[in-house]
Amino acid sequence: GWVYAAVYCVIVLFMSFGLFNVIIAIFLEHVLGAAKTNDQLLKKQRLRDQAYLGDKMVELIMIVWDTYQKEQDVGHTPTGENLSLSQLVRLAAPMEISPEL
Repeated sequence: GWVYAAVYCVIVLFMSFGLFNVIIAIFLEHVLGAAKTNDQLLKKQRLRDQAYLGDKMVELIMIVWDTYQKEQDVGHTPTGENLSLSQLVRLAAPMEISPEL
């Protein structure tokens, strides 16, 4: 009778909601995983960007240089003798620092 039909409809309804819930959960898991991977790729790309890296290196060098200037007299070696610009460039060559910096 109708009781079995009602029970069948309720069971089918709950099974449908359960199935769609699982499908939505799988879909969201894949979407969130893709978003995380995309963020990681964008971060890697940004860190590899040479212009960005160059700007950040210049900022870092300026911070280190300002700190060094505050602690010591600029242009003097530890023994007290003055360094010329050409000597500074020669000392910076092994570190691959160009004279423009």
